[in-house]
Amino acid sequence: MIHFSKTLKALTAFVAGLLVLACTPTVVPELSLSDLAASFDASGSPEKIISVTSNVDWTVSCPDTWVTVSPAAGTGNGTFKISVAAHDKFEARSSTVTVKAGDKTATVKVSQAALAPALEVNPVAVIFNAESSSVELKVNSNAAWTVSANADWLTLEPASGQGDATVILTVAENNVRAERTAVVTVKETVGNTEKTVDVRQEALPLGHKADSLALVKIYTIADGANWKDSRRWTLTEPMDQWPGVKVNKEGRVYELSITNGTVSTVEWEIPEELADLTEVSTLQIVGSKLKGQIPEFLYGMTSLSKVRLNGNNLTGAISDKVSQLTELTELYVNENKELGGSLPTTMGQLKKLVGLNVAKTSITGAVPAELSGCESLQNFMAYEAKFTSIPDNWDQWPALKIVQLYGNEGLTCPLPASLGNAKKVTSLQLKNCNFTGNIPESYGNLPTTCNQLFLNGNQLKGVVPAAVQAHPKFQENSEWKYKLNILPQQEGYGLTLE
Repeated sequence: MIHFSKTLKALTAFVAGLLVLACTPTVVPELSLSDLAASFDASGSPEKIISVTSNVDWTVSCPDTWVTVSPAAGTGNGTFKISVAAHDKFEARSSTVTVKAGDKTATVKVSQAALAPALEVNPVAVIFNAESSSVELKVNSNAAWTVSANADWLTLEPASGQGDATVILTVAENNVRAERTAVVTVKETVGNTEKTVDVRQEALPLGHKADSLALVKIYTIADGANWKDSRRWTLTEPMDQWPGVKVNKEGRVYELSITNGTVSTVEWEIPEELADLTEVSTLQIVGSKLKGQIPEFLYGMTSLSKVRLNGNNLTGAISDKVSQLTELTELYVNENKELGGSLPTTMGQLKKLVGLNVAKTSITGAVPAELSGCESLQNFMAYEAKFTSIPDNWDQWPALKIVQLYGNEGLTCPLPASLGNAKKVTSLQLKNCNFTGNIPESYGNLPTTCNQLFLNGNQLKGVVPAAVQAHPKFQENSEWKYKLNILPQQEGYGLTLE
């Protein structure tokens, strides 16, 4: 009986338990999130708070270690935080955060931007003097980079790198009288961002070195290696030992003489480096196959006193800028057959000019009356040129001694009477032109120092004026030869004596 009672009690308790379970409702899990995506910049900012709505317990997880979730679990409604580590790569990355509540699952897509390439260079501009020197360029970058320049006179070391580094920028010596510029470009290799550095190097200053480099340039283009032994420059020796080169106590060139027979091979033009010889007073390039026009820069070399460029192959004309050469005492351009144009009137401003020689050129037009302004001019040599007229103010040329106009066939005018009144003339050579008429009476006034009067070979006719015949230097019984120097004229013309 006792056993039956215990069994009945157990059965009653089981039935009661079933009745309780039947009366308890079943819980259906719910889950929703406030955001289904979270974006971060490369630094990891900003953190993201996600709200969870649920009626059950939930968990949060992510398979990637660069993503952190906190807390990793919760009950009912709540929040969790998503944070990410800083990104050090130049590609974007993504992951997924999974939230589970019962049999429900929700995900948050996590994305992080790529690291942006950065580049800075300092300094951004550099100025060097003419000497070779170096400077450091500081490169700050989070990426690989390269560095280059648009000029071959500077070097960069290293030419590439990764991250922060120092680049040594070195410039070679500037051996020319002109400033030069370049641009250095630093470029990161991810986004191809560029930064530039402006480089400027000053010109070689005037001085001994600039002079020597100018001479070496001349020697090179004039084929100096093939000059005659006695005139060749030994470039390894000091330039004051080079034939035809003279230097002052400061080591500056004041005389350059390249004369007949020095250059034996090539034609050449005056290089612009000649202008660096700012102390040169005597420039003599004679019979040396010089060609081309007289360069404009030469007229700016105001220290020039003597310029002798005769016996070459110069072309063009003498510029009116010749008046800038205020120290000029001699200008010889004779025997340059193709040198033409006309004599500039501005030449009359050269107060110190003593000798002017334009003979055997193609210079034409008028002999300028303004040359009377050359108050020191003694020797005017213009024979066998192409002049077509001459002035009649020769008595106003105060220092005139020698006049050589013979062989100018374009002179078809009468002889200028003013020449007879030139007070210092010692030689008057007007033969073999086409002068017309008779000898002016005034030629009897020529000073007794005048021992040359050449008038033969023109178109003169008539009786030689008595005053001329009476001149003490032009007596028939003197050494003067009328029959050679005056009387013979072109066919159909002639002069006679009383």
